[in-house]
Amino acid sequence: MNLLLAITSAWLLAADPAVFHARTVDGRQFRGVLADWSGEALTLDSGEGRQTVSLSELTELAAAAAGEPAGDDQAIRVALVDGSIVAAGSFAIGAEFAAVHALGSRQFELPAAAVEHVRFRPIAPPLEKQWQAILRAETDQDMLVLGKEHALDYLRGVVRSVDDQTIEFQVEGETLPVKRDKVAAIRFYRPARPASGAVLARLHDAKGSLWAVHSARLSAGRLDCRTPAGLAFEIPLESICRIEFAAEMLVYLSDLEPHSHTWTPYFGMAAEMPALARFFRPRRNTTLYSAPLVLDGVEHRHGLALHSRTELTYRLGEPFRRLQALAGIDDRLRPRGSVHLEILGDGRVLFAGDVLGTEPARPIEADLAGVVELKILVDFGADLDIGDHLILAEAKLLK
Repeated sequence: MNLLLAITSAWLLAADPAVFHARTVDGRQFRGVLADWSGEALTLDSGEGRQTVSLSELTELAAAAAGEPAGDDQAIRVALVDGSIVAAGSFAIGAEFAAVHALGSRQFELPAAAVEHVRFRPIAPPLEKQWQAILRAETDQDMLVLGKEHALDYLRGVVRSVDDQTIEFQVEGETLPVKRDKVAAIRFYRPARPASGAVLARLHDAKGSLWAVHSARLSAGRLDCRTPAGLAFEIPLESICRIEFAAEMLVYLSDLEPHSHTWTPYFGMAAEMPALARFFRPRRNTTLYSAPLVLDGVEHRHGLALHSRTELTYRLGEPFRRLQALAGIDDRLRPRGSVHLEILGDGRVLFAGDVLGTEPARPIEADLAGVVELKILVDFGADLDIGDHLILAEAKLLK
């Protein structure tokens, strides 16, 4: 069966045009109605003029009226080999084809080999590490994952078929019917993945699905998209929450685990104040008070929140060209706050400057050519450590 399958959305189009915010790699922002998307660029119409941006320059296109995808915690999660994760109401698979009913869409059929794994119910947070280990484990068979109260267990064999009630599971030549409600997930053995195209972007829809996008084109109030594996689907603009671009060009610092971090209080020793040390630890994508990152009235999805005096060290596992960020004191604490910020690469100072609560946030940039160890130092400023909540918004490493 041809991989170029159409997934026709059942969402209804709203009367008002969808307004989007666009962010670029170099920190520029635009807002407007999506007027065109074809080839390698898209155009936003603000009402006062049009702005065309190359897709290679974008980091994100987010719906102005939408928050995070609502999703459904009880939805089946079907992971495809191209990186798409479909929130589904039903799932079935046989020897050659799988049938998936995506939430908000009709049922569609795709080759069985395009399904990497399926999760029938949520994995409890304490078991998430076990689940990730199962996904990474070497195997030459399918893995039937059984969810117990305090652990995940699995059986190796061959999944012959799955429907709403039963999983036909072959173990040592014998096929056994297994009740599906006893199974938490299935990881399928995929020795040879079908050829696929590059990932241009990742699209989050209002129903909780994440679609890997190879190409897209605007057509009559919807996006006509194709995944890297060749699946075609349509989605109304009003059903898009956000689209993340440049996945291969940049890495957000908030997505990296630091090699080490140290907080030093203005008075005393951190070891003597464990509660304060926990409170002032570095935060990713949220402030120290677990609120959104806001600088100059603009909310940012990605970034770090650091209190003086904090030292973060990263070991870069691949080469990057430069670091970019917007540095400012948390809006909620202005005009207080005064820190001295330094960015160091392999011990060399790449950037140094003061960040004050009395001034607007400032863009910073550092050349990372050849850097292996990246260090961020947020030191005390002129007023002890009062209000010293630094936000490094959209902090990213560019390849």
